[in-house]
Amino acid sequence: VNRHPHGEAAFHGEYREIMPPSRLVFTEIFEDFPDTVSVVTTELTEEHGKTRLTATVRYPSKDVRDAVVASGMARGAGISYDRLEDLVAELQG
Repeated sequence: VNRHPHGEAAFHGEYREIMPPSRLVFTEIFEDFPDTVSVVTTELTEEHGKTRLTATVRYPSKDVRDAVVASGMARGAGISYDRLEDLVAELQG
């Protein structure tokens, strides 16, 4: 569950591939649209002593992709990744 200023957004899915420490593939289903399954591929690479996280999402159609983009999800995802970066820094400190 992702909590944000206007409420919550719940998701679930299944892991399809786990390759520590560099790759994770999983399904993502937004509970408001349970028949719409997206596939997320996350890759972690080392660059100049830092970790780059690249997430690629394959949506079931262009229409679904466009609806997700129009929802403002990119901004929320960016905030979540910033919070993840803060958490990792805190755990390392």
